[in-house]
Amino acid sequence: MLRNTTVKIPSGVSSIAPADIPNSKAQQVYYVNPALRTGYSQLYNFTLQREIASNLSLEVGFVGSQSRKLPYAIGDINRNNPFPLLGHIHGLFSVGDGNYNSLQVKATKRYSDHLSFLVAYTYGKSIDNGPAPFNLGRNHQEPQDPFNLAAERAVSGNDIAHNLIGSFTYEFPLGRNRMFLSHLSRVGDAILGGWQVNGITEIHSGLPVNVIQNGNLQNNSGLRPNLVHDPILAHPTVGRNGQYFDPLAFCIKALCTPPLGETEAGNLSRNFLRGPGFFNMDFSFFKNVQVTERTQLQLRVELFNVTNTPQFGNPNSDFSGKDFGKVTGTAGNPRVMQFAAKINF
Repeated sequence: MLRNTTVKIPSGVSSIAPADIPNSKAQQVYYVNPALRTGYSQLYNFTLQREIASNLSLEVGFVGSQSRKLPYAIGDINRNNPFPLLGHIHGLFSVGDGNYNSLQVKATKRYSDHLSFLVAYTYGKSIDNGPAPFNLGRNHQEPQDPFNLAAERAVSGNDIAHNLIGSFTYEFPLGRNRMFLSHLSRVGDAILGGWQVNGITEIHSGLPVNVIQNGNLQNNSGLRPNLVHDPILAHPTVGRNGQYFDPLAFCIKALCTPPLGETEAGNLSRNFLRGPGFFNMDFSFFKNVQVTERTQLQLRVELFNVTNTPQFGNPNSDFSGKDFGKVTGTAGNPRVMQFAAKINF
């Protein structure tokens, strides 16, 4: 069934009275503040770098940013029915703000003695008062009350507190013109020489989890429940038979004391919980074969998620869902192995 989503305005006028809009209370209205500002960000960093050994350097830095006047789709500004002849009014205002501050440490070894590596660690925190307009509703990110955005200030939906990444490349010193077996024949060098191993490891803490009352509640899908007690379990488990956090730590409506109204916001803060952490390790083996003076054949064996570690998604955070508090999905792939060949000339 198709529905006309436009309202005809008579020729020569620039507006129409709500009473003249057909079925006005069922219309979805989009309002953009005529004084909408252009958002801006201020970036800053202070970094110290020191060479602690030959070809090995260490960097320690403070990196951050401040964002102001960002566009923010704050939800239904007709929630309290100030315009009784209209329905849901989506409001867009330049009231979004956020900040990010981090400590970043990086050690870099430039290639020497057949080895190069990089290790980087970030301890950071990202805070904002809500999602970007196009992320509204994603992962249940929606304001409880468009007129109380202070209650939405919390860690960002993409905040990662701890992030560690390391990578390395090592060329085995075997074969012609190398430290060991330097007098190999061309055939012997094609077999034993030119081997290289590479690796990348990433470890980071979990993403925020935003617990809501009912994601299917029309025009109020961002409402959060009341917090009864600490929901963090001593030994969280995953899967449909497991439990990642305590679902009895929250209450809605008549289950609360005093009861919550049908469209009443709870006292739980936004993004209150954290999901599972992330671990991934990739390895690759290269075999470089010198075919001619200008042509080289590279054979590659690449293994992604070599430890086959499951990377779980966030727990279900909709109080009304049957799997509330359970982790039922994954965020990454199982072990994958691929073979490839490349010619450099």
